[in-house]
Amino acid sequence: MIRTLRARAALLLGLLLLAASAAHAQIRPPAVPLIVHDPYFSVWSFNDRLTDDWSRHWTGAVQALCGMVRADGCTYRFSGPAPAGCPAMDQVGLETTPTRTGYRFRGSGVELAVSFLSPLLPN
Repeated sequence: MIRTLRARAALLLGLLLLAASAAHAQIRPPAVPLIVHDPYFSVWSFNDRLTDDWSRHWTGAVQALCGMVRADGCTYRFSGPAPAGCPAMDQVGLETTPTRTGYRFRGSGVELAVSFLSPLLPN
């Protein structure tokens, strides 16, 4: 009887720990929304890093967003693959919520936070 009770308690504790760790796991969606207004006007990133390729419409058509920042006299890319001579900042963070996507980049001693807000309003 006590052995069964201990086994059940151990199983319950294991399930609780598993559920707690799964709740804090970082989820990477297959496509990250950057600008979403309606199905006809939306821009998404289909890549792991924002600098890997151009952003696109959900149909796959290129909707290029080029983002660059100048720090200490050197220009860095944080969005888009071009210009190739401009080095890309290291992407160190991604957070997605229902109405906002946030990226964090780091390079040359500078940390950059970029937020994309989708104006989705209930009507």
